[in-house]
Amino acid sequence: MFVFFSKIVNLLISPFFILMVSCLIPFLAVMNIKKRWPRFVLCGAPIWGLVMMNSPLGPWLTYQIEKDSPSLSRAQFESSVAEAGNRPVAVVVLSGGVALYRSTAERFRFLSEFPRFATPFIWGKSHSNVHFIFSFGQPEGPGQDYLNEGPSMEKLAQAFGLEASRMHVTRPSVNTHEEAMAVQDVLKEIKPALTYVSTSALHLPRVMGVYRKLQISAEPFPAYYYSVPASFQFFFFKMSNAELLRQSLHELIGNVAYKITGKM
Repeated sequence: MFVFFSKIVNLLISPFFILMVSCLIPFLAVMNIKKRWPRFVLCGAPIWGLVMMNSPLGPWLTYQIEKDSPSLSRAQFESSVAEAGNRPVAVVVLSGGVALYRSTAERFRFLSEFPRFATPFIWGKSHSNVHFIFSFGQPEGPGQDYLNEGPSMEKLAQAFGLEASRMHVTRPSVNTHEEAMAVQDVLKEIKPALTYVSTSALHLPRVMGVYRKLQISAEPFPAYYYSVPASFQFFFFKMSNAELLRQSLHELIGNVAYKITGKM
């Protein structure tokens, strides 16, 4: 039920859905249908689109979730790694759907979002005892088959100048809870002295809640923030505002569902 409700909300506030509905306007105008519901669509679609794409609600709600995220400086990270000595330190990088796929579109998406995920690799690559666990999601539909573990890790290692032996990949998972269990299996093999979980500040509350429930000892590593406080743009045609609202509502619904089902 929660999954279904989440998907409905995601659809209604999706920029792609808004554009799709907006495309109906000229079509209905040409058809010149005089029934009441087409008039509602004609009037409502552009208003809905402008409100959702320009509303500050998305950035504001995202900021409310992200503002309490614990910060981690490079100096703190370096100090923790030094304290571990020769013992391994694990950095779990949650891809959040950005992975290495065979399709050109997905490869482009990975490259476009690459800078967001670069921080943990840049900080840790000079330390030989730091291992990276790259967590994938589950591919959905044909044409999105995962590259096998070898080529995926080889490309990532080459991109960041790392030894392939320091790169680990989890089995595919369909949600945050399964993803955490997959990470737990890899951690049992590495046996790190310290574990960091790197993902967006928006997703961290749910991730850390799941990790605590599974008794996985880990420290939060917010690699990037979606919100930019006090810089909301009110009257610009900006789809990112709708996307921020979609993502923040997705996380809020997920948090409620996970608490009710006992996963966090």
